[in-house]
Amino acid sequence: MPEEGRGPGGPGEPADRAAGVRRGPVPDVSPLLPRSHIKDNKLQDPTNKNIVNCDDNLKTVLLGRSKVELSELPMIVKLHFPKVPKS
Repeated sequence: MPEEGRGPGGPGEPADRAAGVRRGPVPDVSPLLPRSHIKDNKLQDPTNKNIVNCDDNLKTVLLGRSKVELSELPMIVKLHFPKVPKS
């Protein structure tokens, strides 16, 4: 177990947290989920690799669209992760 207060983030921050190691539950949705789903299910158009042919699961995430360009993915996925203002 990492020592308390030894992390590069300063006193009191655990070393693993400062190194970017997560603790606790993983969120239900990941921004990388659509990319891995596209790759695992071979949803890229064989003739135009810049186009994704959406299956029913992907349509729910990508605003109900049947085809999406790869360049649009980050923008569409970003809509599902609203920016929370810092307090």
